[in-house]
Amino acid sequence: MKVCGDTEAEIHAAIEEKKATLSNNKSAMSNIVDYTAREKATELQTKMFGELKAAVVDDAQVTFNELKAFCGDQAKRLGDLITVVMNKYKTTDPRRYEPFEQVKDIAVKDQVPPRATLPLPEQVEFQLANATWYEEGFQAAMKEVAAVFNEAKTCQEICEHYDIDNSGGKWSKELRAEVFNLDLRTNQVVRAKFGPLKGFPRALEKMSQGKTLRDLNRDTFEFEDPLLMALCFEVLNKKYNIHGLKNKYLQETFKEPPNLHMNLDIKDGWLCEVQMLFRDILLIKKELHNFYDVNRADGPFVVAGKLFKSLEDPGEQQRDEDSKYKSGLQSGGEDSLLTVIRAKDDQLKANAEELKSNAEQLEAKDAEIERLKAPLSQYEDDTKTSPPPPPHP
Repeated sequence: MKVCGDTEAEIHAAIEEKKATLSNNKSAMSNIVDYTAREKATELQTKMFGELKAAVVDDAQVTFNELKAFCGDQAKRLGDLITVVMNKYKTTDPRRYEPFEQVKDIAVKDQVPPRATLPLPEQVEFQLANATWYEEGFQAAMKEVAAVFNEAKTCQEICEHYDIDNSGGKWSKELRAEVFNLDLRTNQVVRAKFGPLKGFPRALEKMSQGKTLRDLNRDTFEFEDPLLMALCFEVLNKKYNIHGLKNKYLQETFKEPPNLHMNLDIKDGWLCEVQMLFRDILLIKKELHNFYDVNRADGPFVVAGKLFKSLEDPGEQQRDEDSKYKSGLQSGGEDSLLTVIRAKDDQLKANAEELKSNAEQLEAKDAEIERLKAPLSQYEDDTKTSPPPPPHP
């Protein structure tokens, strides 16, 4: 696969395109948190609860409808950012994205729920007990995978640890690519985050709708590098029986934050959920979640609790600064990814100047050689036309 091109002009054009992509991504990431939108949502929510408290239910419903429409607009705004952000992962280094595109969906396997003959509430209780039992081992297994990735020096080390075939060089690229740095402070390449176990009411509601409880034990792997996300899938596919996989990043359009979603048979047929998300997509998802919950609610009583912490909370600014740092948007400085690309561009220009200088020096040396050869050629010509010298007496 050609990434930049053959000629100097093609290389510069490719670099300029990457710069534009990273610049657009920086703009998108800076627009995730809209404080004006947060204030508006909080204002409407406060008004709605005041009306409920005063038992003015009709007015509360009107305000709820306004809040819901507003949150719907915000959800769309954040959804539109996903496409911009995904361009970064696809185009910054296509060679690292190519293996990720090869991760295809795996059909969900039919499985009879445990204790399916029991009444539904007892089935739920049994499955929640199972989830509690397996949680410790599940977390330990996923943390071990993250530790192997974070402690490795090369992709080859990971392949050797898990006996992954790398004979074709698919995983021979550098482990820590400059343009896909997850955390500049720790140099980690992946984070494992675990969701809380579902409560009985939510689990019962889900099973009552005919759905299976495949996500009672949940882990989210946060990556920045598509190559490493694809390699992590290879590891899990090697270690566990995968009962279903959806690579939602392969969609042409995005209505919600995409992920690499799978269910693993962690032990004895017990299924756990693993999601893999890119860092920037995860940041969008966190902000989107607040608006999305309101957008799918069917009445004012469903929207309980403030959507956002107080905007005057002294910790809010620091948390946002941490988010900016994690997303590569350091206060007062250039985006780290854009800086890397610019540095490479400068290096390319320097190399081009050096090549030009070397070429000029070679031309000068060639001219000097031709000049030195001229008398020799003249001498050879003279010897050919001159009569031979008389024999020595």
